[in-house]
Amino acid sequence: MPTKLTGLVLRIRIEEDDLLMQALPIYKGPKFDPTRPLNITFKNQPAVDTGGPKREFYTQLFHGLATSDGSVLPAMFEGEEGRLIPCYSSSVVYSGLMTVVGKMIAHSIVQCGVGFPFLSPVCYWYLITGDVSEAISYGNIEDVRDIEYAELIHRVIV
Repeated sequence: MPTKLTGLVLRIRIEEDDLLMQALPIYKGPKFDPTRPLNITFKNQPAVDTGGPKREFYTQLFHGLATSDGSVLPAMFEGEEGRLIPCYSSSVVYSGLMTVVGKMIAHSIVQCGVGFPFLSPVCYWYLITGDVSEAISYGNIEDVRDIEYAELIHRVIV
């Protein structure tokens, strides 16, 4: 069961076209308080946030992170949708972007949000259990990003 958020509501007006770049400073800033629930208002939309705009915010935010091609932010994930794995990138590691993405995901889940539905089951089970052996049991050839290794594995399996 999600933990109840106890802080004052953080009201945010978001420009839908620039959602990703507006959300990053909120979560990356030193004053971010994970106990504060979000209240989202999209500019030029009359909706009151009773849950729908917040879900839409997180859905669009995570889709933007999952499909980032490196033009706005460095690409943080690779693979097919629903089986994404984190990219190994020194710029992502040193920028702290994965920590920020983790804060976003956790904050979404605590508010009964969508979480990050794009991860490979291998990554998901590793994050949940911390057990490499169990996580690997959920893997398949699509999770191997190196083409040469994928071909070798395919030869062994077939």
